[in-house]
Amino acid sequence: MFHIAQNVSREHHAELYQEWRATNARIMAARDKSFTRTALRKVIQGYSLDLKQDLEQFAANDLDKTKSPFKGDKTTLEDLVGEAIDLDVILQQQRPCFQFYPCLPQNTEWNLRFSENAMEVPNDDGEEILEGRQVRLILAPGLYKYGNSAGRNYEQRCTILKASVDVMGTI
Repeated sequence: MFHIAQNVSREHHAELYQEWRATNARIMAARDKSFTRTALRKVIQGYSLDLKQDLEQFAANDLDKTKSPFKGDKTTLEDLVGEAIDLDVILQQQRPCFQFYPCLPQNTEWNLRFSENAMEVPNDDGEEILEGRQVRLILAPGLYKYGNSAGRNYEQRCTILKASVDVMGTI
């Protein structure tokens, strides 16, 4: 949804757009929760099945029998997708605009380069220069915040969480 806001030319219009977005998200969240949950359950089941089929080719274990390493008792892909939707509902109701990154183009080759401002490599000893190296694998996305809680300054970006990535050996 943020790509629409990026095309808004003036800050005043960006503020109006973001206020509209947050207000609509709050209205949608206030709807009949049992009706919404029932409708979402079907979407979550279908999406989870499609996602599971895509992920099985990379999985070392049967995804149906694997315990989730994530919080609480969330053990199925459907639970994880449901939690992601719940988080999105919360984020969309806020005045600042939140965006996961990196956003990669679909059906094209991508050439993502490491940026120390927005990415980190787990278990990095800090001795090698990583800036500019090609990203081999995105382990976990990062999170940006545009704007502030007053609904202003959408041209300013704040890195809430750096993306966790693995990089190629040389630049």
